Amino acid sequence: MTCRSLRWLTEVLTALIFSTSVQPSSSSCPLLLISYGTSIVPQIGETVLVYCNFTGDSAGEVGWTKYPSLSIGPGQSVNPCNCVSQSSGHSSSLFVNVTSDAEYGTYTCTVQVGFGSVCSSFINIEKPVPPVLTAVGNTSQTVAQGSTVTFSVSLTNPGLPLANMVWSKDGVPLSNTSNMVVTSTTLQLSNIQAGDRGQYVAMATNQAGSISASFSLFVQFISRDNLQGSFGDRHLHCTELSWHSNFTT
Repeated sequence: MTCRSLRWLTEVLTALIFSTSVQPSSSSCPLLLISYGTSIVPQIGETVLVYCNFTGDSAGEVGWTKYPSLSIGPGQSVNPCNCVSQSSGHSSSLFVNVTSDAEYGTYTCTVQVGFGSVCSSFINIEKPVPPVLTAVGNTSQTVAQGSTVTFSVSLTNPGLPLANMVWSKDGVPLSNTSNMVVTSTTLQLSNIQAGDRGQYVAMATNQAGSISASFSLFVQFISRDNLQGSFGDRHLHCTELSWHSNFTT
């Protein structure tokens, strides 16, 4: 083999090594972060346990870092993040004792896979955020019997994790019926009757807190017995008058 051929072969091999080491394919970088996917929202006082498994050939142990530059070595308890990692072969676990805001952030699992290549995956440990809810429109309505009314709220911040929305009447949770349509932010009542009057509440709740908006419904109706009118708890009684003529001719 001539010197020119040998130099050409050397350049080709170098290019192949560089391409495989700097840009590993997804099949050569099978790092898997499990337990919580890519995000978890723990409260202060909780402990998070996350596993990171590497299923391919590796040149080094699996390790953890906390953004931006905090390294969490095997068996090392790191302050101020209150974290401990334990590695064994192609697997590593991370314990995070959430005692303050210092533990919230992005944690990255990394492993070297040969030729200087590094595979990584991450998980965000995020601080819970309470929801923000406001009433929309009139919070007290008086309507005639048989009418339709809609109460609405605006969930300006759904919170983290996403808040659970519940509508209730006089403390009893509501669901869809023949004359009631319930969504996360609206409550529509149709063919309203006297029994529909009362207090309606929309409440948004997550692990960071809860917030509610209240609505009052008063129903105006006429009784067939005595033409009695009612607005909520106030009653108006109507008396039927008649005229009799006593004149004779």
